[in-house]
Amino acid sequence: MNLLIHKFERIVHSPPSEVMETLKAHVGPKDFWKNFREPVEKPFRGDVSTSAFKIFRTTSPRNSFAPFLHGKIIPHPLGTKVTVTMTPHPFIFAFLCIWFLGLLPIFALGPAGELSLVNLLTPLAMTAFMLLLTYAGFWLEVKKSKEAFFDIF
Repeated sequence: MNLLIHKFERIVHSPPSEVMETLKAHVGPKDFWKNFREPVEKPFRGDVSTSAFKIFRTTSPRNSFAPFLHGKIIPHPLGTKVTVTMTPHPFIFAFLCIWFLGLLPIFALGPAGELSLVNLLTPLAMTAFMLLLTYAGFWLEVKKSKEAFFDIF
């Protein structure tokens, strides 16, 4: 069970070259800093190649929980099959690892150097809060990104 990965497919009744061009028309440059300098009219940013893409939804202000869409454009008898995998930005995973590593000493000994109920509940509450925040933020953004992606086709 993957709590922070969402996959879906869509059949588009157009040839792969048209799907790629349509997608390119709705994807701006990947430059992260442009989000802060100037407004962007395209709904996505990233890279689109002949058979794959790595994009993320343009948000203002920048949202760390907005998922990355990794996709493939595959020829299909009815036109084109577009497969998409949504994952959080790798920075989110790195931040969670650092967060949990920072809690390990509290789990092991607690702030006073001894194990007690308070020393156990505090890091558990902090862990639950961070997981809930990450999970909720990601899934709210998955819905918005998926709707924006479907609007293209």
